[in-house]
Amino acid sequence: MHYYKPNQIVKIVTVHLAVPGDLDTDEIVDGIGGLLSESQNEFILDWRYKDPEQTVDKTVRVGAEPEEGEAFERNPVPDEKAFEVCVIRNCQQHLWIHVKARDEVEAGEKALSKAPNEDFSGTGGDADYEVDEVKEAR
Repeated sequence: MHYYKPNQIVKIVTVHLAVPGDLDTDEIVDGIGGLLSESQNEFILDWRYKDPEQTVDKTVRVGAEPEEGEAFERNPVPDEKAFEVCVIRNCQQHLWIHVKARDEVEAGEKALSKAPNEDFSGTGGDADYEVDEVKEAR
């Protein structure tokens, strides 16, 4: 549906949106489509993706203290790769955890979030976990 008037002059506006990195392409398309379709009126006459085959232009990581607009200035992060991460429990037990991540920092974060659920030889109680080593899986 569109809201053009016959022979109307219109302006085409390009907008970049930042959305959470854990959304898949279908969720992004559905979410943006829903928002824009609900907003169609005399202000938003019609809409479409610049390139319907490539909905997401790039994926970036913002800094530790993100500022407004920062995501639009960042360089893309690489695609996910397989990593092996050695996690240490209470400074003594080592466990290698396999994760997919975009870089070593993200691999370490993912391994630490998985560590409490991994098998550390049946030991229980409170535990401190730290990353000892991160390497790309072969």
